[in-house]
Amino acid sequence: MEQQQGETLKRGLKDLYIQLIALGGTVGAGLFWGSASVIQVANALNVVILTAALSVYNSCVYCNNLMLFGLAQQGNAPKALLKVNSRGVPVISILFTALVTGLCVLLNYLIDAGRGIWLLMAPFMLR
Repeated sequence: MEQQQGETLKRGLKDLYIQLIALGGTVGAGLFWGSASVIQVANALNVVILTAALSVYNSCVYCNNLMLFGLAQQGNAPKALLKVNSRGVPVISILFTALVTGLCVLLNYLIDAGRGIWLLMAPFMLR
């Protein structure tokens, strides 16, 4: 771009604009560092939540095996669930619980949430 004689191109920013740019950069960096600490807290909280969920799952698996075994002893569940190994562990109850858990995980992976809810409700809605 050629400048014609008599025209001058004014370059430069006023001091106020420079101060605002510097302030914006500082505030932006401050917000970024603040969000980084929030992300770290969220990661730690996710670890705590995941540990709690795994603990609940572990206790449910333990209790389900014993409940199935107890129901079979009372005659309220199939007699096949009474089978134990040499250490007295109800093997068939454990395998049945593992099978149902695996089926639930597979259905959760394959079916979207809306259809999954209907799939779970369907047996109770039929009369």
